[in-house]
Amino acid sequence: MFELLSRDEIQMLHVAAMEVLERTEIVIQHEKALRILEDAGAKVDFKKKIVKIPEFLVHEAFKKLQAGFS
Repeated sequence: MFELLSRDEIQMLHVAAMEVLERTEIVIQHEKALRILEDAGAKVDFKKKIVKIPEFLVHEAFKKLQAGFS
């Protein structure tokens, strides 16, 4: 069976993606979206309208998404 990426490579990619989301600031102009993200646990700077998304929040979102397909 052909594998594009090994399990280790997939894990490294996942770790890198989570690090980018948590360290990189995402600009979101919508005030309500900022509040929702803050309530969920994201780090929000309302003055600059930027968000940093922690890894646990990504995992929670995937759990909810998967539950919707059950």
